[in-house]
Amino acid sequence: MQAPLRLIALFYVNFVGFVGFVFFISTAANAATERWERHHVMASPEKTSEVVASSWEGGAWSYSDMSGHFKLLYTQNEASASSESLAQRVYLQWVRTDQAESELVYSIALKEVSSVPTFTFEQPQCIEFDGKACGAFELGATHVFEESSTTFQVEPGGLGQYGLRSVR
Repeated sequence: MQAPLRLIALFYVNFVGFVGFVFFISTAANAATERWERHHVMASPEKTSEVVASSWEGGAWSYSDMSGHFKLLYTQNEASASSESLAQRVYLQWVRTDQAESELVYSIALKEVSSVPTFTFEQPQCIEFDGKACGAFELGATHVFEESSTTFQVEPGGLGQYGLRSVR
């Protein structure tokens, strides 16, 4: 009778150990991927095949002992930047301005509209959000292939965080 119990206990211990190992490896892989993606996103357009087509600065943020404004960069592929209806990527940046010189603190691509660039964008319009005069902004966008228009609302959060949704 004790031999089957030992086998069951051994199986249980090995199973729990295996599940724990898989969970640990999965968590470590996700963290490494997230760090790589952030590093990749922080790369300046000059180090890629993208050029900055236009930019916009506005709004305000504060985090811990830092404060500043937001900056949007619209980039295009360098090889075909002369095309008038070229799809763009959009980067949201947190620029620190509470010291003598401004400093880029964080930069992230708006992945929902930049992973596969299919839109051209207008300059954003500030909107009141979360009690702030320019707490969010709306981006008018035109789909390059379908030529349809839509508006996205970008709601910046803490460093590296944002919300994005289609509002029209």
